[in-house]
Amino acid sequence: MGPLAFVLYTGPLSEVIAAHRHISHMLHADDTQLYVVIKRNHLAGSLSSMEDCVRDIKAWARGNNMILNENKTEVVHIVSQFRKRIESVSLTIDGAVINASKSARDLGVIVDDSLDVKEHIRKVCRAASSGIYRIRKIRKYLNQSSTERLFNALVTSHLDYCNSVLRSTYLPVISLHFSTYRTLLLVLSLVLGSMIASPLSSAICTGC
Repeated sequence: MGPLAFVLYTGPLSEVIAAHRHISHMLHADDTQLYVVIKRNHLAGSLSSMEDCVRDIKAWARGNNMILNENKTEVVHIVSQFRKRIESVSLTIDGAVINASKSARDLGVIVDDSLDVKEHIRKVCRAASSGIYRIRKIRKYLNQSSTERLFNALVTSHLDYCNSVLRSTYLPVISLHFSTYRTLLLVLSLVLGSMIASPLSSAICTGC
């Protein structure tokens, strides 16, 4: 089944979810995300609404020759880092208990349970560092043009992807973010030369 056919086939799923008026949702191809606002005194009711919605989705999927995979279903309870976290959260779907995770991947961005994006920043920096290490291993065999292409593919692509999520990030986390980037820039200057590192440094300073 092609992408367009799949979207048309799963189109009615939005109507199934919309029947639960307290549940919001977003569909990304085969990735379905459900959202519910949990008020401090209405935890049980909010979780019950979410469980009912997931059961209806599972029934709809079964009736359309699809399977809802509980093993790939994740729950993240997002609470401000400045507020005390209430009791632990979990969903029970047909006897299967899904406990809340500390984080989950959302289209390549790691969303954690306090939205401070520290884990996402660490992931990006690890990926960029890995790219720099691989380029360094073969740098002496590359000309400047090939090096720049590899740099854009293995390093810049990670730094640029969804970097807008950092715009509203808590200041100490941003400091961690740019501190790590400065370390990467130092390595870049030593390994790749200033022709690549300098434009990236200017871009990062502009972002500051």
